[in-house]
Amino acid sequence: MDKQAFYVKWVVKGGSMILCGVFGYLTLQHVTPLNFILAAIFGVVPFAMSLAIEKRAYDMTIGDHSLARPLLVLAVLCGAFVGVADYSSAVAMRDIVAAHLGDQNRVTADKVGEVTRIEKRLAEIRGGWKTTYLSPDAYQAEIDNLQGDFLFKRSKGCTDTSLPDSRAHCAKLASAKAHKSMAEQRQKEDKEAYELGIQLASAKEASAGATTHANPTEAATKAFVSWGRLTLSPNATEMAWGQNAILLFMTALVVSLISIVSHIIGVDRGRAFLAANGGMAPMTFTAPRLPGPAEAKEPIPLKAHDTNLVVINGEAQKDSTQTDQLIQMAMAAMDRYAKSNPFSKQEGRA
Repeated sequence: MDKQAFYVKWVVKGGSMILCGVFGYLTLQHVTPLNFILAAIFGVVPFAMSLAIEKRAYDMTIGDHSLARPLLVLAVLCGAFVGVADYSSAVAMRDIVAAHLGDQNRVTADKVGEVTRIEKRLAEIRGGWKTTYLSPDAYQAEIDNLQGDFLFKRSKGCTDTSLPDSRAHCAKLASAKAHKSMAEQRQKEDKEAYELGIQLASAKEASAGATTHANPTEAATKAFVSWGRLTLSPNATEMAWGQNAILLFMTALVVSLISIVSHIIGVDRGRAFLAANGGMAPMTFTAPRLPGPAEAKEPIPLKAHDTNLVVINGEAQKDSTQTDQLIQMAMAAMDRYAKSNPFSKQEGRA
């Protein structure tokens, strides 16, 4: 048996058994122990397909046709199931990997996005710090002083600003109140900026090891589809069909490899059996190729010849000492065969 064919068969068959087992597990996922039982059952199917093909090739080689049809039906059914299971498992694994990578990338995006958000808010706060303000208490003291002035009382709490000095006084009061409000807002922003600074340091530390994970399957599929569609930016539909085409081709290749290699191994085993039991050549139903016309349009007439006709290289030989010797040697060989063959001694009765 060819060891290379044996190794190829087990590598491909083992991979197919794993894919079929995964398909069985995912079919009843979270239903323990049925998911493991179904995984074991589905995993045996590629082995059964390989065994059926190998056994049929072996039997056909040694001339035993009793199980040829049942084994063929079993191989076809198992092959169809293996194709469906392998394809489904490959699609499921592709989606699981894509979802996992998507989750990792979202975590990375969130970490990086948090840093960006904090830095943007800090820039907004610091952009408003161009104007310098006193403390709110300083502005409150100014407000209290202005409200205690007789001009404030004369203007009836700045409700009557008909006089110029009242208007000027009330304008100072309004400015002090506005500055106090801005100073209070500045205090809030200063506190927010301080807290954001702490958050920014923490966010940068959390995002230091965060990286974006590429999807190799998607990249390879994009390269494949880009040649088929002659575009560097295939859309989602084209990518989906491209991935399905790749997985379908892979499934057909796996089933074909298991079938062909198992057939080769079965034939080799059959030939080894024949060689070890009598040295007989493998049986064949193919007629030998003979020289002459492929089909005769008219019957070929027969010619009458002498009894002791000797033909050498297609030419009839005249009576001679050489031809007589050849005839005697042939008759002696036939006589020896008849005496040494038990079947011929019984006149054809086994």
